[in-house]
Amino acid sequence: MDRDNKILVEPTVDDGRPLPPLADPVNAEIFSNAEQAGLAMHTLLNDVLDDSGDMRIEKIHFLIPQKYNPSAQNRSYSIDVYGETVSKEYIFCEVSLDKYLVVNDRSFIHLLQAATQKLPKGVSWREIPSILPTRVIGLNILNFIERKAETDEEKNTILDFHQIVESTYRQMPRKLASKRFFTHNLELPRFRELTVDFSNNLHCWLYMMTQAQDKRITLQDIVDNEPRLAKFAKREGVKQYMTQYAVATASPQARSEYFSWAQNQMFAQEDLRLQREEAQDEERIRIAELMRVRGEPEQKVIDYTGLSFEQLDARK
Repeated sequence: MDRDNKILVEPTVDDGRPLPPLADPVNAEIFSNAEQAGLAMHTLLNDVLDDSGDMRIEKIHFLIPQKYNPSAQNRSYSIDVYGETVSKEYIFCEVSLDKYLVVNDRSFIHLLQAATQKLPKGVSWREIPSILPTRVIGLNILNFIERKAETDEEKNTILDFHQIVESTYRQMPRKLASKRFFTHNLELPRFRELTVDFSNNLHCWLYMMTQAQDKRITLQDIVDNEPRLAKFAKREGVKQYMTQYAVATASPQARSEYFSWAQNQMFAQEDLRLQREEAQDEERIRIAELMRVRGEPEQKVIDYTGLSFEQLDARK
């Protein structure tokens, strides 16, 4: 499977099959409010934090699905989750599959908004640090690879699918700039390359989600076909998640919203492809003009740039 896997958005008309659980509008429908899905989100987030050895969440206060427009044609969703850890720290989690904005930059923007939106009116800048929560934690579930391999060692190994992003100073040495903001990035393409550890609850979550996403079958089908998920699926938070997914995928409104979103995604991806092709053509034309200035033969220019005689003639 493509390591930089995109969201599967086809077909764009309702074919009657179960909806993919990780598609933004389906995800938003599952986690529509804390009363119906608070335990599911609580369980999922604690399993993420347990995987990294971080502090667990004691309570979920509320969930708020948010819509935003990263491009003119594309609409995406995030889930604002407000909870409290055992040490009275606050947590903000964005569960999103959008790639149109820089993931980590967007995460820190959301984290800052989550940390400051409840500040009392009239608070001075000097007072803000003492009022802010001790820490604000973000979560991104990504159906693409955010961190590219940079060193030769990284290129020859499979990087960890669960990566923690911290705020550091730009200058060397890259010291931690703030202990207040942390983001957990879960890269599903990297997870798909691993041997699943069914004793790890986070692995179980991601296996169940990605299998249903890729095969377009229900979460219950995944559990029924994999005996090693039996114990995991008996957890109350997991059962609530599966119940809410079943409600969402059977809802005419949710299905309509999903296929409308899928069409927008398809259009946005096509626009992006055309923009990239146009940029590549402009770059090839620029190179061709430089070669001409240097007096390179016409055939050599064509062979090197891949442009046709007609394209070159149009630039004369």
